[in-house]
Amino acid sequence: MRSLPAFLLISLMVTMAWVPMVPAADSTVTVNTTWSGTVVLDGNVTVDQGVTLTLEPGTTVDAKTYSLTVEGTLNADQASFFSSTPPLTQGSHGQGLWVGLVISPTGIATLDDVTISNASAALRVEGTLNANGLTLNDAYRGIAIHGGTATVDDLTARAMDYEAVYLDSGSLTLDNAVVTDTAVGLESSGSASVTNFDVSQSGIGVRAFAGSLHIDGLEIDDAAVGIAAAPGADINISNVIGHDLSIAIDAANSDNLKIHQAVLSGQRMLVGVSVSGLELHDVEFNATLPDTRYAMDVKCSGQCVYDELTLLNTSRGMSLSGSGTHELTNSQIMASQQAIFASGAGHLEITDSNIISDGVGLNIQTPTSLLSTVSVALGGAQTTGIDVLGGVHDWDGISIHKSFQSGDTSSIGVNAWYADLNVGEFTSENTSIGMRLERSTAGVTTFTAHQGTTAGLHLISSDFTGEDISTLAQNHGVHLVGQSHLQVTNLTGTLHDVALLMEVSSTATVRFFEPTNTAQGAGDASGQGVLYYGSESSPTVNTMESYFLEETPVTFTDLDGQPLEANVIVHGFEFVANENGALTLPLSSSGSLIDATYQGAGVRVVLTGGYIGQSVQVPIIPTGDWTIPSNKVVILGARPDGASHQLTGSLTISDGAQLTLVHTNLIVPASESISILGNGVLEGEGSLIQAPSLSVSPQGRLGAVASVIDEESFLTIDSNVSWNCAVQKQVNGVHFDGSLALQPFCEVRQNEGRVPPQVSVLNDAKFESFSQAYVTVLDKGSPLEGALISVSGATTQTNSDGYGFVSHPSLVVDSSGETWYGTVMVTISANGLLDFISWDTNTSFEHTFMASTLPSGTVNDWLVLEKQWSPYTLASSLILSKDATMTVQDGVSLRVSNGATITVNGTLDVDEATLASTGSGARWGGLILGDSAGASIDLAGTTLVESAPAVRIDGDGSFSANGVFFARSASESLITVETGSNAAIQLRDSHLQDAGNGCLRVFQSTGI
Repeated sequence: MRSLPAFLLISLMVTMAWVPMVPAADSTVTVNTTWSGTVVLDGNVTVDQGVTLTLEPGTTVDAKTYSLTVEGTLNADQASFFSSTPPLTQGSHGQGLWVGLVISPTGIATLDDVTISNASAALRVEGTLNANGLTLNDAYRGIAIHGGTATVDDLTARAMDYEAVYLDSGSLTLDNAVVTDTAVGLESSGSASVTNFDVSQSGIGVRAFAGSLHIDGLEIDDAAVGIAAAPGADINISNVIGHDLSIAIDAANSDNLKIHQAVLSGQRMLVGVSVSGLELHDVEFNATLPDTRYAMDVKCSGQCVYDELTLLNTSRGMSLSGSGTHELTNSQIMASQQAIFASGAGHLEITDSNIISDGVGLNIQTPTSLLSTVSVALGGAQTTGIDVLGGVHDWDGISIHKSFQSGDTSSIGVNAWYADLNVGEFTSENTSIGMRLERSTAGVTTFTAHQGTTAGLHLISSDFTGEDISTLAQNHGVHLVGQSHLQVTNLTGTLHDVALLMEVSSTATVRFFEPTNTAQGAGDASGQGVLYYGSESSPTVNTMESYFLEETPVTFTDLDGQPLEANVIVHGFEFVANENGALTLPLSSSGSLIDATYQGAGVRVVLTGGYIGQSVQVPIIPTGDWTIPSNKVVILGARPDGASHQLTGSLTISDGAQLTLVHTNLIVPASESISILGNGVLEGEGSLIQAPSLSVSPQGRLGAVASVIDEESFLTIDSNVSWNCAVQKQVNGVHFDGSLALQPFCEVRQNEGRVPPQVSVLNDAKFESFSQAYVTVLDKGSPLEGALISVSGATTQTNSDGYGFVSHPSLVVDSSGETWYGTVMVTISANGLLDFISWDTNTSFEHTFMASTLPSGTVNDWLVLEKQWSPYTLASSLILSKDATMTVQDGVSLRVSNGATITVNGTLDVDEATLASTGSGARWGGLILGDSAGASIDLAGTTLVESAPAVRIDGDGSFSANGVFFARSASESLITVETGSNAAIQLRDSHLQDAGNGCLRVFQSTGI
């Protein structure tokens, strides 16, 4: 046995005697040279320009620790490069033992069936590389292209510490590559065209920072990130297969990322923090690993398009936010808890798509959305098809459906809160409530809600207008609560306890009310509301007030008896007469007020239901002076061409006459005037009157149409007004752009509106201008009653709607001169919180005070802090259990009381929000990562200040902070990692300052 080592040594010596030796110093190949057999480098070798080095098949090059630089030409066929130098570290797998092949800018390398092992960079390409059948093993980098051109067919790369293919600059053409066990499969900042790239067991499959990366045929298995993008990179990848991916696509803040025809699976599909250009076409993702976060979380600042997208088996499907536009078409989104959540300041469009969820199908909190042909399939009873908060939304072809469950009293087709909906066709099947509106408005052309428990349509302080409503088999077909109004042409309700239930203060106008098979006892319509209705049957109506509308023929002519195709409004319905001037109108036998106009000019009259032969003459503006006779109400509306109404003479409004302007302008010539006589009335809504002078009689009236007005309802008078009155007159909602002269003893009080630039008062006359402060106080959207509003010593309280207002003088002009009241302070007190607003009393203002509070103690479900109800206040410590999730949306401000903490054993997800103390030097206790192994804190773009400390990490779980601002921790550190913590901690692109005991205080742990 002892003779064996000697035999091996002798054999080795004999073998080495036949190995050709390169001189033991750096050398240059200056003539065409051929290597064969085994070649051992004893120094760096350079192939000179104009010289060709050829490696014959079977050649093996032992590079030791040296390099081979090609300034001329290298041709290698069936050769291999490696290093026999022993690794310096015990854990090395043989990488970085020699420099590698360096192809200089003048160099050309042609490699066929070549293997390169143990290099720092197997190939550094500054010149030209042509390779076919290239195998790279155990290196820091495989191919590193720095300004050169590489064309590679059939690449195999294994065990790369960094990138298998690294394109810093230059160009790459790569066909058929298999990469295994590498940090990054392909990283590109140049111009890359790749086909059939297969990467497995990698940190990142492919990544592009700049330039263009085009891949056709990409397969990624077992990677932390499949595809990573960056701004400035043109990325176009098609025919993708990915398995076992933690994040399939990291879109980051990319501006031109396109993925076509992909089948992916793993934990999360796509994450993007500020994406301005994204297109996904024919992409399928199957969530095979559990995650409480959204499979797709995209903050879009530009245009983000998802076409033929399929998400399967996700817990939460898509979170779409940012200021840009999200477009989802021809897609299917499946999620157990919430399929799509859209928020931020952008726009959402969904077309021809199916949404499947056992929780919430679609949650919309964007300012606008456009939905067309969208189907939502729901699972259990605690489900909502579409949940809308705020905004203005245009939808059509909306279908919500679920299987029937007799005990289901919770499911809702559409739930809208503080929203304005414009819907073409809507259908809900088997939900307890088809559509629920709270403090919202909806215009729905065709509404169908069949099979449920509670109500087909439920309005709470909301308005609904539509053409057709069909409800079937609920307790109530339509249920109105609070100051709600229903305006519909056809209402058909079948198999209800009550087809139309009206609570106190509600109103409804139904042209054709046709209930069938209503339960006996309560009546087809009942309650404490006011109902105007017509019917071809005989419904039982038991409301507080009801008025039957009879279909009555009416004709409309001009003053000469010629028929007019007049525009007519009656009981909220709008009609246009036919060419014979004929219409059939729903009229009450007690009289109905109608407005009839033609070319913007018209009349307001009372017509009676059931009387045949009624005719209305519609006046036109005459040439010359125009006098509106007594007891005549004339309306001027918008002209079809949008032009102003031009008079050619003076305007006189006789005693008892009235002129109403609705969203139009009336112009009187420079030499003419307007006179209001007796009890004449001149009023307007969103209109302008322009005349040299306007005189008002002692009993005359001037003002806006609405008693409670908004800025769009003001009447603007650009005229010098003279008013003669004996008692105080009220002027509501008028902007005076000309002077105002008050005759002796005339007192005028202006409520809201712009004060005249010049006011003159004679002999005890007086002018007062008052502005209003309208205040609404809400707690997470719910009205807060009893909040105190104080202005200059005057105090009022909010009512049950959370609403209150205070009047305050802005200007008083009397015989003693002018008094301006200027700016005052408004104080609001609610839920122990104070709000102070500086108010310029020259104009009225509206203010909504959010007194939103968070629950303290332990939370076990999903808590969402929505921007609409910000700021929020947390009075004492909050604990998120392992089953709880707290989501803080962009733009939210959370104020936490002194010493209070938020302990996370579940999931805390905070975007671009602010978490701070309540001020005055207070310091809250910060975020605590709890003991649960599944605890997760994810901060992205967050501002976290005035806490001591900001974050404390005790146990397991994960903490991630990306682009976070930490500051002002008093005497504590900002982030503390306690002894023995096993948490996974990631801190990236964040800023820490103003810490009392160091920004980071880290004890021995295993997680960083």
